[in-house]
Amino acid sequence: MKLTKRLLRLASVVAATGMIAVLAACGGGGGAASASGDGKVTIRVATAVDNYYGYMPVIAHEQLGTFQGTNLAIEVVSATTPTIGQVLAANQADIAMAGAGALIAQEQAGVPVKLVAGLVGAWDYYVIVSKNGKYAGASRIEDLKGANFGITGKGSPGNYLLSQYAEKLGWGPNDYTETALGDVGSLFAAITSGSVDATLWAADQAYITEASGVATHFQLPDITPNVLQGLGVSKDFLQEQPAAVKEFLTAYFAKVKDLQSNPQQFTKILVDSWGVDPVVADKLAQNQLPQMSTSGEITTEQTQGLARSVPFLSGKPDTAPPTVDVPSWQNLGS
Repeated sequence: MKLTKRLLRLASVVAATGMIAVLAACGGGGGAASASGDGKVTIRVATAVDNYYGYMPVIAHEQLGTFQGTNLAIEVVSATTPTIGQVLAANQADIAMAGAGALIAQEQAGVPVKLVAGLVGAWDYYVIVSKNGKYAGASRIEDLKGANFGITGKGSPGNYLLSQYAEKLGWGPNDYTETALGDVGSLFAAITSGSVDATLWAADQAYITEASGVATHFQLPDITPNVLQGLGVSKDFLQEQPAAVKEFLTAYFAKVKDLQSNPQQFTKILVDSWGVDPVVADKLAQNQLPQMSTSGEITTEQTQGLARSVPFLSGKPDTAPPTVDVPSWQNLGS
């Protein structure tokens, strides 16, 4: 399912006015889980980014056989960071793969979702600098004071990480600007044209834009223990189908282990199905594939880091961090 431009615009209004909670309260929640014709439990999985390597076991599940032999039928729902909360609140997905902090912020806003696993722990983020922007050639975050940064939307990982570095550098609201583009394609079209000067993004796009000659990049160090990408489950679905959620995660992490042991599967999907340059695919297999979690564990330190991110991601930076509880998915259905 591709979300319309109208829905993307509505999502920004929802985030700004707190209407997500209204949607959740007005019947957006789930009902009984559906079953496919062969009696399998259907799980609708919303992904915040299309063709993101960290979601590969789900996005490419048919080619990889991720859920072969399970009692599950998987439907992938295409979403974005700005719309993931609305997709969940409107009961258009049972599971969401998105920024872990953003999922907690959605729960705090009233969306019936629960973070249950980490998918990618390390904030392996890069500053990608347009060769056609005003700051071409910048090699340090300090060099980008005054730049226009592209983001997909408020509450995205890049938006949060930029805020942390701006605070660290003492930048005020007049020292940089952000332009929300809504989706990954629009964001990197803006990087290519130079209508935005830079963006903070994961390694895949850093490598791709460098290989295509449209941008340069440099890596940012982690600021705090945290979790970049997580998996959240609709609370209704979690209550009704805990065994199905456990089966889903068991199959998912088994496939991650398989990909790490046999990375040629990973590079084949990237190159043959997603059109990634083979050199870029090899770099992702070598550097990023090992960072994908094989257990979903979120440590106490990471949980504390997530809690500290929630006020900003919720649009309430002056509020105290909430108490964050991540249940053990291995105990579901016990």
